[in-house]
Amino acid sequence: MYRKILNILIIFFCLFFQFSGCTNSHQEIKERNITYPLKTPAYSQIPEGEEEPFSINSEGLLTDVSEPGDQLTSLEAFSKLRFLTSSNSIEEFTEYAGILHNIAGKGVLHTDFPIIINSPVKESIHYFQREKNFMRKALIQSGAYIPLMKPIFKKNGLPEDLAFLALIESGFNPYAYSRAGACGPWQFIKSTAKRYGLQVDLWVDERRDPVKSTQAAVEYLKDLHSKFGDWYLAVTAYNAGEQKVVTAIKRYKTTNYWVLRKKRYLKIESRNFVPKLLAAILIGKNPEEYGFRGLKFQKPVPLSSVHIPNPTDLKFIAKMTSISLSELKRFNPELRKWCTPPSRGGYWIKIPASKKGIFAQNFSRNKKKFFTRRVFHKHRIRRGETLYEIARHYNTKVVHIQKINGIRNPRLIYPGRILIIPIPPIVSSS
Repeated sequence: MYRKILNILIIFFCLFFQFSGCTNSHQEIKERNITYPLKTPAYSQIPEGEEEPFSINSEGLLTDVSEPGDQLTSLEAFSKLRFLTSSNSIEEFTEYAGILHNIAGKGVLHTDFPIIINSPVKESIHYFQREKNFMRKALIQSGAYIPLMKPIFKKNGLPEDLAFLALIESGFNPYAYSRAGACGPWQFIKSTAKRYGLQVDLWVDERRDPVKSTQAAVEYLKDLHSKFGDWYLAVTAYNAGEQKVVTAIKRYKTTNYWVLRKKRYLKIESRNFVPKLLAAILIGKNPEEYGFRGLKFQKPVPLSSVHIPNPTDLKFIAKMTSISLSELKRFNPELRKWCTPPSRGGYWIKIPASKKGIFAQNFSRNKKKFFTRRVFHKHRIRRGETLYEIARHYNTKVVHIQKINGIRNPRLIYPGRILIIPIPPIVSSS
């Protein structure tokens, strides 16, 4: 009898410290939400196959996720604990404590985004485990981008683990394109990109810039959360569009994400977006636990920006920096052409911080090449025109027109296309 009471007291105090945030106090955690897969019929009516009776937030309150969004008061939470610690439910309480300890040991508690583990989330975890090639590549690339993205979220007061949204959007691939025209790690379409200050033109596509596009994603997510007041709805709107979620809420008269998810109005991709994000966070924070072992994560490269006064061949810049052309392009994925843009104020290009001294020395020795005046014209192809005729008209060469416009076959041009004509030819690595 005394041993049973002692066990209850030990478990109770463990839970007390867990709820009060005394564990892991050395870490700055804005919110800790977990769900334990314990069935307690007295407090929830869970559909068969679902395992989401409660979640625990940063204040130590239980949230009944059979009715997500209804948070319990401290008294109600204590009443549930009393139920769990009653003599009739000591087994359930012990099971809960064990599961809580197990989840905490796996690092699930070290997240600032509300996490729920239920059947849809488990299905998404299994989906990523089946898509091993994609997930392994995305996790490896996350090593270079997560440390870059999280501070931007933190600075703006958003959950840092929202950075994993880029995993399910693009696998952290700056060059990812969708059939709908979305681009970059955050998969912005042009209209949304421009609304949040990203430049998209013939020369530059800042949707591919990991820093600028992350800042735009932060602003967009901030606006969505302000509009819906719920992260699950905000994330769904990021995928489906704001109006789609607004219409779904009006149609079904609920702001409960898990209820909306069971309806058919939203597309299946949008309904599964939140479970995929939760799965991505769980796997991303502890990949070995989910079978992704032996990963050699990419490391972020500290970068510095240097000013290029005039349009200059990227090969020449790479040579002046003592790096390869592919490396320079990797550090500047927003550049769409083989040279820097012809903007009036020049262009700030990113190079490894460790190479800034080498570039400065080479730049001073080759100032004339950087400062050579160059002019660019836009030319709309007319019916019947050939590249040879266009090049002769502007006193330039066909090869230069081909190179800057990415034309492989000079015969495959069509009326209406806009060409960029360099006059005279810009500096090349030769």
